[in-house]
Amino acid sequence: MAVARGLATTSDDRLSRDADHESFAGEESHMREDPNDPLISRGSSLMEAEVDGEMVALHVESGACYGFNATAYRIWQLSEEPVRLSDLCAALASQYQVDAVTCERDVRVLLTDLTRDGLVRLSQV
Repeated sequence: MAVARGLATTSDDRLSRDADHESFAGEESHMREDPNDPLISRGSSLMEAEVDGEMVALHVESGACYGFNATAYRIWQLSEEPVRLSDLCAALASQYQVDAVTCERDVRVLLTDLTRDGLVRLSQV
């Protein structure tokens, strides 16, 4: 997954859709403090809309516009409530044909951009 300024696009079919979306909201995250397994929390100043299975969004504070492809949008949906990176990747791996290492690497790239732009926060709490 290549990421540029909050716009996530896949460069190949590694994350091609394999299963129907399943709800992840309400699933319990493991209570642990692993520096390699941060808790992902969304910021609150993003107005968003779904367009053809993708997401367009406006960051209210900065005025920046974002476009998320279907994969990045799914990550955004799964992080509606605070979620551990490991739990997010486990949900993605069960829905897409992707191995755990590739999934975590690609999600970390997206999270780096989203964190830099203030759209998500990573913490250990």
